[in-house]
Amino acid sequence: MNAVPSASRLPPLALLGVFGVALLARLPGLGERSLWLDEDATLAAALAPDVPGVLARVRDVEVGKGPVYYLLLHAFCARFGTTETAVRLPSALLGAAGAAAVALWAMWLVRAFRAGGGRGPRPAADAAVAALAGLVFALHPVAVALGREARAFPLCHLALFLAAAGAVPAYLGGRETPAGARRAWRVGVPVLAALGVSSHLIAAFFAAGLLAAVLLGARALGRPLRPVALGAAAAAVLVLLQAPMTLVQMSVHVTHAAEFALGPRDLGHYARELLGGSPAAYLLLPAAIFTLASSCRSGPTRFAVVAAAVPAAALLLVQFLAAPVLRAGGARYLAFLIGPLAVLLGLGAALRRTTALCLAVVTVGALLLAVREGRAFERAHSEDWRAVGAALAAEARTGDVVVCHAGHAAGILGRYFRGPAPVVTAGGGIEETLADALGRRAPGGRLFLVLSHCGPLDEAERRAEAVLGPGIEIGSQFAIRVLRFSDGVSRGAR
Repeated sequence: MNAVPSASRLPPLALLGVFGVALLARLPGLGERSLWLDEDATLAAALAPDVPGVLARVRDVEVGKGPVYYLLLHAFCARFGTTETAVRLPSALLGAAGAAAVALWAMWLVRAFRAGGGRGPRPAADAAVAALAGLVFALHPVAVALGREARAFPLCHLALFLAAAGAVPAYLGGRETPAGARRAWRVGVPVLAALGVSSHLIAAFFAAGLLAAVLLGARALGRPLRPVALGAAAAAVLVLLQAPMTLVQMSVHVTHAAEFALGPRDLGHYARELLGGSPAAYLLLPAAIFTLASSCRSGPTRFAVVAAAVPAAALLLVQFLAAPVLRAGGARYLAFLIGPLAVLLGLGAALRRTTALCLAVVTVGALLLAVREGRAFERAHSEDWRAVGAALAAEARTGDVVVCHAGHAAGILGRYFRGPAPVVTAGGGIEETLADALGRRAPGGRLFLVLSHCGPLDEAERRAEAVLGPGIEIGSQFAIRVLRFSDGVSRGAR
């Protein structure tokens, strides 16, 4: 019996292999870290008692975003619980599926445009293109880090990349595409694009680039443009139905970006933020440009390359225009760019062996450089609320009061601290909150103050000590500080 798979089975095996590698990269230690604030906000919306409650919380808290991810997490947590691993597992699965979608996008692009040039099928080449493109996204540390958080980014990536892949048979395929598959994808692509855009506003620029690329490809191949226009209109309607405030939120972000972009004094900072956003992604750009230039002599491949290059260019443009606005999450937003760049690398490797070798070297270098970037990304979200809860549980006793100055952090503190002392959240300024907490404290009780994500921690601590006197620091880490006050005056040295 021949153990070597037939050529026709290689592309599906490549997709399955990419999914498996991506999942293995995301699963280890999935529940080791405590949730952080954004994850807790996501979970708070998803854990409403019923579906109408989830929809109401998403509408009130996650303005401008669709409810699909939160409904998915709601159903998953109802079945598997709310441990850190259970809460993050959907993101790991969606992230792995997103890597397979990148592989599928690259494979269908090169296959469709090869057919448009009158060439026959080459399953082994298709599998190689899919594997290279998919593995770049599967192993990119920032994409991996996003696949290990309970947030909507992996769903957004999956929807966008699957929409890009489906656009090939829906709008660019010729007679080799079955009519049933074409009709199915013409329904599915607008739904997927709308799902991606409603999950995150940055996805709208990817969708716009994808629309431009599909229009260019359809015109070049002599395909009808009317279905493309109808699909774009349907996607826009679905976005507004899912998240009616999306356009309002987008206009606010565009206005802020324009204010920064038009201010000459901000240009220096603006350029630094752009260039520091994702060095690993930028290292992939020369390879992408080389791919684009190398494809000019090959008509079918040239159109395939353009189909991936235009969405990448749209994402780069928005990152350039909005760099100061997006500086808090530059690497997170540029993760959308990894997918089309990975497709470009896969297509470039299909051109000739020397090109494939050069691109392989650049890809390995980019992934190695991205390791540092991915670690920095994870460190930025590494506040350990489990350790904060343990420190408070070891110190607090009946009669004490715990003050959580950042009101949005009270939920996650309540998850990890269930001691005898009540938790008081900020209802106004820190002075008013402390005065209220002192009124709730039992005689002889102590006050614990948890400072987190409330601007400069030193300034917040100074204002608290102006009311209570010096405090004893019992815990400190990234963006979190825990202070203990006894009877308004510390009895120990710092």
